[in-house]
Amino acid sequence: MKENSKFKPLITYFIWLICFLLIQSAWVWIFLKFRIGDGFDLQKRILFRMGILEVIMLIFCWMLNHFYTHEKLLFKKTFYLSFLGDFLIAFYMVVFEKNLYRIHAPLFCLITALLVACAEEFIMRGMLLPSIIHHVHKTHVIWKGIFLSSFLFGITHLMNILHQSAYQTMLQMIGTFLLGIILAVIYLKSGNLIMPILLHGLLDACSIGISTSHSTTMLNNHGNPLGTLILFVLALLFLATVVSKKQQAKIEKRFNV
Repeated sequence: MKENSKFKPLITYFIWLICFLLIQSAWVWIFLKFRIGDGFDLQKRILFRMGILEVIMLIFCWMLNHFYTHEKLLFKKTFYLSFLGDFLIAFYMVVFEKNLYRIHAPLFCLITALLVACAEEFIMRGMLLPSIIHHVHKTHVIWKGIFLSSFLFGITHLMNILHQSAYQTMLQMIGTFLLGIILAVIYLKSGNLIMPILLHGLLDACSIGISTSHSTTMLNNHGNPLGTLILFVLALLFLATVVSKKQQAKIEKRFNV
């Protein structure tokens, strides 16, 4: 291992973040300049703009991983997590179905949410999580991977302070940090990136769909204290499933630590 390899996860993150901001700015300019999606209503235009951006970011993440980060994405043929993980996925499926009448363009919403989840899970759980595990000091690597990748996931949402209050941004950052812990544990235990993508996508579909149905923007989708508390409890429960040395040994073997 090269001496500077421990910085690879951080370098990967900053390359991704800078390019995301540049690509997002360029795409918004192109979208508005050429009046792309004018045939859609406002909500569909928002979803369409988001969806195309995430497709571009997926391609960029693939290139970044292929040429620099070199982390293998795991897609094991298992879709069973645990009672808790499967319950959460089933729960959000039901929530989405029950709120269909409130969601404008539900199919548009679901596809966009899954694209957002794919792009975010690719970089955060697919690349950064295993990169931290492989390149940090060889002690407590599982814990470092879970907490550091989740911290980066949370801190990324600091940019939302540009269009919402500091309090709302703080809650959102804490909430996404806790959600990151849950998604990291799901990926580590399942060895299947589809599982965190599915949960993340369903969660986003519920929040994005309802927010676009009740507002002219998507900026009212913030964290709240009760939701943050629930995520905190869930994060503790998920962390409890990887405390044992036996579970950590399985994860280390799965990720070739």
